[in-house]
Amino acid sequence: MMRLVLTMIGTALLMAQAPAPGRSDAVRQACEPDLRRHCSEAVGIPLRIRACLTADPARLSPACRTALRSAGVLPQ
Repeated sequence: MMRLVLTMIGTALLMAQAPAPGRSDAVRQACEPDLRRHCSEAVGIPLRIRACLTADPARLSPACRTALRSAGVLPQ
């Protein structure tokens, strides 16, 4: 199950824009708990994962927000 979750996060971010090598791993690691907590209904649907994670960045953990900003998914 965890592998599926991490794959979906990576797919969603790649569809948004291709992060530099290593960034997608950082996003997966940082955002997996947030995905489970806030976006469990979106698992398996990459565009919904991205939409959920970016809809309300304030609810995300600082680590996830930082990773998403570094990947260019959230504005600086």
